Amino acid sequence: MAAKATLNLAVVGHVDHGKSTLVGRLLYDCGKIPPQAFERLQRHADALKRPELRFAFWSDTNLEERQRGISMEASYHGLEIESRRFNLIDVPGHRDFIKNAVSGIAAADAAILVIDAQQTTEHGLAPQTKESLLLLTAFGVSPVVVVVNKMDLVSHSSEVFELAKLEVENAMAALAAPSASVLAASFIPMSALAGDNLAHQSDSMAWYQGDTLLNVLMRMPMPLRLTDRPLRMPILRTFNVRGVGPVITGKIETGTVRVGDRVAIVPYPEQNSVQGEVKSIHVQLEEVDFAQAGDDVGIALAKHEKHFVARLVKKGNMLASPSELPRVIKRFLGEIRVVDHPSGVRPGYAPMLHVHQVGMTCRVASVVPADRRSEEAKDNHAEPTIRNGETGLVWIETDRPLVIEPESECPKLGRFVLRDGRTVALGKCLEPAATGCPAAQVG
Repeated sequence: MAAKATLNLAVVGHVDHGKSTLVGRLLYDCGKIPPQAFERLQRHADALKRPELRFAFWSDTNLEERQRGISMEASYHGLEIESRRFNLIDVPGHRDFIKNAVSGIAAADAAILVIDAQQTTEHGLAPQTKESLLLLTAFGVSPVVVVVNKMDLVSHSSEVFELAKLEVENAMAALAAPSASVLAASFIPMSALAGDNLAHQSDSMAWYQGDTLLNVLMRMPMPLRLTDRPLRMPILRTFNVRGVGPVITGKIETGTVRVGDRVAIVPYPEQNSVQGEVKSIHVQLEEVDFAQAGDDVGIALAKHEKHFVARLVKKGNMLASPSELPRVIKRFLGEIRVVDHPSGVRPGYAPMLHVHQVGMTCRVASVVPADRRSEEAKDNHAEPTIRNGETGLVWIETDRPLVIEPESECPKLGRFVLRDGRTVALGKCLEPAATGCPAAQVG
């Protein structure tokens, strides 16, 4: 049985602000990177003439990431300390890989926001730092620890730290969201490369009397886990392992699963759902016989139906209990708050929809603004539009079937964002379409 509850922790921020270095250094200081493996990282970093990336290379494993010095995929790293199990999600900070970043943030319970002290105080918050704050708000990820990184490059100045802190606080206040005031749990001045205030107190910043990052993480409250609900696990990846068979990975959002259970994957092409039996469960490389909501798992399937093909299972499909299949729909009612669109959201608008691990195009079928301006309301011919800063109700139609649940019943499966090169709106599902059917009945 999985002995420890898991806290899924996204490490987010702008490119080059030190996220991967922080993850690698934290694992190194906690003794989770073997000496021989670290020596290989050092040699590779030296060969690429980027010795400062030696810790980052633990997270950035493929050659292109290392050559470019940026994260392209969200990477997942297990860390167990005493009674705590963390799933560290190193989220890409480059705008070209925002889809992968959304995937990591959607799975998180809490977050570490990493900012470059010098860049932030000289130029203000970087674009992807602002984007990260928006996405954390959209998916209800809280608390957030703000790491003011690279303090060694600003002579460990307390004034620089306070200025950087103020920039983030102002950005959070500008979000004007109910959760904005409680996003930040702590602000920590740090040099991830040197390890200052990461797992050990820094001698270079005696003016800082707060906790190290590790101490803050060890005291973070565990979120409420919906273990009494039917099994729901948005699928992150599916692959075949020689000698093992199909393996499904993802974070369990509700319910529990045991070895020997029958499970279903929905939606599935043509048959709409496909079943298999749980052969084994792995949590952070440890084989267990039971996992529950909050656990990031790999599940090997056996005795699956003959027509099952692993490559037909897509990211964002749902692993569920066959006796309580989720509703699969292509239309739902949502409440959105528009944050960035020059002319507002109106019927016919076709952005990208991101919800749990799903990313697909959609269309706003109709709009019923909740706070339409009075002059608009008087004009019966005005096209209903939700403008920046406004909240309204929309019917959204998707290109493909998906599972989305009311936010009031399962927040992690009901919060979404609409994107169009930037985050346009934050939303929550109020009601799947009445025409939706249980997965086994969708034709």
